[in-house]
Amino acid sequence: MRMSQEEKEKSRGRIVASASRLLRERGLAGASVGDVMKAAGMTHGGFYKHFDRLSRPIARAICQTVTRTIRALAAPSPPSGRRLAARPMA
Repeated sequence: MRMSQEEKEKSRGRIVASASRLLRERGLAGASVGDVMKAAGMTHGGFYKHFDRLSRPIARAICQTVTRTIRALAAPSPPSGRRLAARPMA
């Protein structure tokens, strides 16, 4: 059964969110394809339907985190460093 474009985007979002979380927790060396997919609640083999290599969702996760941080710091009343660090980014 074929996935709709909306379902694909949701799945990609889950993959990127799990990659982001694992990167923050374990660093680059601790985020394997299997770990990322397990954290996303998906199978290892399904990864390659969405990305051709692990660096793609990692790059997306990093870009999203940097963008959110910049927006938070540019807000009229930016959060303190402690609140910003505790805030979930993806």
